[in-house]
This record gives sequence, structure tokens and C-alpha cells, in this order.
Amino acid sequence: EPRSDLDLTAVLRDVLSVVLRSVSAESGSILVLDEGGWPSQWFILENGKGEFATLARARAVMDRGMIGWTIRNRQGDLVNDLTQDPRWLDLPDFPHNIAQGSALLLPLMVYDRVTGVLTLIHPEPGFFKPRHLSLLQTVIERVALSIENARLYATVHRRAEEMAALYEVSLNISADQPLFRLLDTIVAQAMDL
Repeated sequence: EPRSDLDLTAVLRDVLSVVLRSVSAESGSILVLDEGGWPSQWFILENGKGEFATLARARAVMDRGMIGWTIRNRQGDLVNDLTQDPRWLDLPDFPHNIAQGSALLLPLMVYDRVTGVLTLIHPEPGFFKPRHLSLLQTVIERVALSIENARLYATVHRRAEEMAALYEVSLNISADQPLFRLLDTIVAQAMDL
């Protein structure tokens, strides 16, 4: 069961942990898209260790890889052998590169909009079966909503912090103080954003 709080990193870790265990996958990732369809986070869980991948890599797999295919076609798929499927993008200099095995990918959909992609990996070719895909399709809508809610909460929280900082700057601007002190204060507050 995913966390009830809205910390995006915790939600991504919990969702991936549960999904990986449910289908005996070895590793997986969730690429989260923003409102414009651009990658905002790419969380990878491998051997129990989770970390965020660079968004430059995310854009590469969206442009030329299986994740991009999943987004464009708005459907999940099984990749029985990563070495034989031209949609699978090999990234040899990427620390989480998986060049062999099998994969299962599902789009995360909220209100008919792709909000991300779930990718599961197993080192054994042909490991994933249609039953794995069917099982995950039954819960993926709920997973997508949990992740989207956490993403939206993080966005709103970040914007509220920015607005509070801008308010502080406006108070300092309206205060009667020497220009050099005002500029120092504005720069210090801008650095906090």
C-alpha cells in the first residue's frame, strides 16, 4: 500500500518497492512528467537503493527509447529480450544501463493524460508474461493518481515557498534602508529560492 502522505520521493520509492515485489522484478523506474509532458523526475530503484537519474537521460529515452514509445502509444508492453527489441535504448555510460533481460512498461495515466511511465526490469529474457501486465494494469490507475497527487503537492509547496520569499523581498524593498543593504538583502533572499 503506497504512503498516505504526499512526499514525492517516498511515494515513488514505496510504489516501486511494492510493484517490484508483486511481480518479482529485479529493478524498476518511474519517469514522472510535468503538466507539459516534460520529464520532471526519474526515480530508479535497483537492489533496494533508490536514486534520481538525470533529466538529460530521461529526455533521451523519451525521444528514442521504449519509454518514449510507451508515452506516444499510451499503452503498456512487454519486451521479452532487450537485445532484440529496437525500441530499447542502450545507454552504456549510464550507471543504471540494462542491456539484457526483459522489461515491462506501463504508462501512468490520469484523466486521459500520460503523467509518467513505470518500467520494470528482470535480467532473464522472457521473464515477464501477459499475466504480469494484466496484474499491473488493474492497479496502475491508482498508482498514477498517488504519484500525480504527490507531484502536484510538491509543486504547490515549492510555489508557496517562492511566493513567501517574494513577499519578504517586497517588504524589504518598501522598507526605508540604504541601497547597499537593500541589494544585499535581495541577493541573499534570491539565493534562498
